[in-house]
Amino acid sequence: MSDSSNRLAYYLFRLRSGLRWYARGRTRYDVHSPFLNEFVNQVYRDDREYHAYGLIAALRRYWSGRTDVIQLQELGAPSRTTTRAARTASSLVRTNAIAEPEGRLLFALAIWLRP
Repeated sequence: MSDSSNRLAYYLFRLRSGLRWYARGRTRYDVHSPFLNEFVNQVYRDDREYHAYGLIAALRRYWSGRTDVIQLQELGAPSRTTTRAARTASSLVRTNAIAEPEGRLLFALAIWLRP
């Protein structure tokens, strides 16, 4: 494994174990780990409006309104949503795109980790 993938795995392990501990806490003040405290304050509870949010929302609206038919190739496990070989762009956005709150969390996490 490369150094960057080891570092990412390390941070993901710390984040996963910390969130598990945080979920069991009663308040956010139960967080004593400096790493997890920083994560909660700078990522999880971040309510800032970043520059890319508007662009991402516009792209989602654009592709959600498209009726273009896209031919699919099955390269692995079969789809759990349909067996058709062609789907519209809007149906792909509806079933495969990440939800906005999770996308915002991932965006803030990427900025915080500075990959």
